[in-house]
Amino acid sequence: MKNYKYQIIGGLILLAGAIYIFKKVKEAKDLVENSKNVAPEVENQKESDIDTIINSGKFTGLRSTLQTFKPNYLKDWARAIANNQSVFTSASVKYNTQGGKKVTTK
Repeated sequence: MKNYKYQIIGGLILLAGAIYIFKKVKEAKDLVENSKNVAPEVENQKESDIDTIINSGKFTGLRSTLQTFKPNYLKDWARAIANNQSVFTSASVKYNTQGGKKVTTK
């Protein structure tokens, strides 16, 4: 009789754990589904900004390198190119439009 009680308690603990894991996996899937709905617009804008940067000749590296950069940085850089600026600011940091490198002050 004693083993029977432990088996029931153990089974309930396993069941509770399985339910908890199921809920967490479902939440993660929902987050992924929701992010897919927003991502294409951001990705399209990012590709457009990359095209602007490459076509202007302001970056001589690989396209795949630009694809690793944050979308806001690329947007600020592309906007500076469109406005014919030599320096742009992104996240409170100044960068040269030619090459996209950080402006250093001495």
